[in-house]
Amino acid sequence: MCTMDDKTFRVGSNVTSGCEVCKCEPSSAKSGQVLCSDICSIKTHYTSMDNYKRCCLDKPENYIKPLFLNCPKKHEIVAINTRGNNSYGILNKNYIKAQDWEGQRLHVSLTATQFQACSSYNCLDHSVMAVTESDFYGLQSHCEFKLRVIDRIRPTFISCPANIYAFDDEPIHWPAPIAVDNVGVSLLFLEQPVTNGSKFETGTTIITYRAEDYEGNVAKCLFFIRIYSTDIATQEMPDELRARSFVSPGVVAGACVVGVLAITLLVLAIILLKLCRMKKKAENTIRRNRNDIPPSYDEANVTNEAIYKMNPPPYDIAAKDKLPEYTPKDDPPMYHDVMETSIEDSTHASPSENPVYVNAQHKENEKFETTI
Repeated sequence: MCTMDDKTFRVGSNVTSGCEVCKCEPSSAKSGQVLCSDICSIKTHYTSMDNYKRCCLDKPENYIKPLFLNCPKKHEIVAINTRGNNSYGILNKNYIKAQDWEGQRLHVSLTATQFQACSSYNCLDHSVMAVTESDFYGLQSHCEFKLRVIDRIRPTFISCPANIYAFDDEPIHWPAPIAVDNVGVSLLFLEQPVTNGSKFETGTTIITYRAEDYEGNVAKCLFFIRIYSTDIATQEMPDELRARSFVSPGVVAGACVVGVLAITLLVLAIILLKLCRMKKKAENTIRRNRNDIPPSYDEANVTNEAIYKMNPPPYDIAAKDKLPEYTPKDDPPMYHDVMETSIEDSTHASPSENPVYVNAQHKENEKFETTI
């Protein structure tokens, strides 16, 4: 490895420095050896046309490097405004101008054109570098300057309390205002030494909220609190209080009590209606399940609790007088006794009394008559 101008490069690589081409050659030491040659005395593909023109061509006597026409001075700060309601500003890319030794305009490149406005009290200015394009002899010029984004847009209150009218015996409350800013709100405070939720003296008090951003832009939210005595004449009250004066606290309390009672009665009515429906449904179910005559009114008027909490009667009581008494029949005859009786009857019977014989004799007679 070789080191040159605080830069490190590998053995065998080339580096251009000024009008020289330097190469890192291997060495017996741990680090390589840097060997440089004049860029005009050698011809290598490492030599660019700009470097060749810059180092090798003869320049006229009136030649000067590219010149900036409006490069800010060292301690000068360029200021730009935020764009619209955004929190950033944009620097025109053609703000810095330059030309060559013959007066021809040269293009200038900027390291950045969009810059953020400061959103705190300890912001640093932006650093900008402007670089010209190369002139005929391959030379460039640089211009470095400071830039600051100025925020000229004031904060905006998106909510501000309305004017308040009240009596001197009641505490005053108002919602806190809300302010926004394109960069950020740094401060939001109440200017008067009053407390939200406290009582005010009779008269008019102006309340002011102040909002500031980091650039010092200010916006204000104003409303007034007008307090009247409770014994003031009705015709002297504003419209906002006149309607309230006709309703005394006792009337309001009475209306609240009546409202609560009405709601309670409504709830009780709904519960009773549901209980009645459940009772009727249970009675219908019992009536369908019974096989005898419908129950009388006194029997049917049984609550659900009595129905479902009664234990069923014992089986011997429920089945009493419901079924006939069981009387077993005589035992059936044995098969052997039946067969002996049948054989004995057939032996003593005459052929004419035997139904099988009579039927056979009848069929034989019919057949003989048909043949004749």
